[in-house]
Amino acid sequence: MSRNQEPVPVESTANNNGWTELTNGDATSAKFQVWKGLFVIRYTVNDSPPAADAGGWIYGVREGEGYSPLSSQTPLSGAKRIWARPWEGWDAGTITVSHD
Repeated sequence: MSRNQEPVPVESTANNNGWTELTNGDATSAKFQVWKGLFVIRYTVNDSPPAADAGGWIYGVREGEGYSPLSSQTPLSGAKRIWARPWEGWDAGTITVSHD
């Protein structure tokens, strides 16, 4: 199931760990861009959200990843999901994502 350039609202209360899944299922390739806010991006191998205090890569407005395999976006072997949470001091924002 893919998302095609859908804006994804990301809020600090998205789930009990504060993460919002950008992919809505397993993905092999993806692209995303931040439109509002400052975010930590993290990848996982399954549908479990990262730990609340998990680190990741920080992206700001107009930053993101071009369309590429997830394996080239992260060193995590077998990554299938992308997650986002607002960076400290931010409560919400918007990211556009497309994946397959």
